[in-house]
Amino acid sequence: MTKKTEISKTKKALKTLSRWLGGILFSLALLLLFTNLFASALVNNTDILKESLSEEITDSNIFVDQILENSEGTTEEEIRIFCNQNPNEELCKVLDNPGEAVADSFGFDELEQNLEPVKEGLNSSRIIIGILFFLGLLFNFLGRISFYRMMFRMSRSVFIESTLWLVLFDIFPGSISTLFDLFVPQNSQIPTDLLVLISDVVDKWFDIALSSLKEIMIWIIAISVVLTITFYFLNKRSSQP
Repeated sequence: MTKKTEISKTKKALKTLSRWLGGILFSLALLLLFTNLFASALVNNTDILKESLSEEITDSNIFVDQILENSEGTTEEEIRIFCNQNPNEELCKVLDNPGEAVADSFGFDELEQNLEPVKEGLNSSRIIIGILFFLGLLFNFLGRISFYRMMFRMSRSVFIESTLWLVLFDIFPGSISTLFDLFVPQNSQIPTDLLVLISDVVDKWFDIALSSLKEIMIWIIAISVVLTITFYFLNKRSSQP
């Protein structure tokens, strides 16, 4: 084997390694970007979570049922009559809008404050994601030494991976209830009806975040399709003698 052949094989191996590393970095960056966008949508919409929980509890009879359980035979009608006569009673004020009181007891104000470092971390991490995208493109270019071919391959990868993630995220909300049940202690003292209600509220909260993410993903898919077609023809034309 001649020295020239060895050098040729080494260059070919390095190009293959460069393309492989570039693909891994680019795919990782894309995954981190989608995860970042989804997490950001969640932490930026805790007010919607609180509002939804408050509305669901107010519209349900859970709070009234709990009062009746501890009222030793008092009926709902009797409680309503009492509250009509004593509207300033604390219980009666809560009875008019039980959802707000229950939602406040979950400590959403403290949660909002505790999430501030998370929001800052998510914003800062986008710099790292940008660096990963750059390195992915750089290694792919070094592995091909063709800008048009590199852009065609990467645009096609973005289209395929984004489409797969979109399908995955589209079926993800169905598993929210199952995931929620895993985090609830088996011996929890929280009433079953309230747990079901909270699970539905969390499901809606996730759905809002996923809807925001999927909208961005659809735009990315559409742009990647255009870029894939464009750079396919540009690469094909540049390859012709």
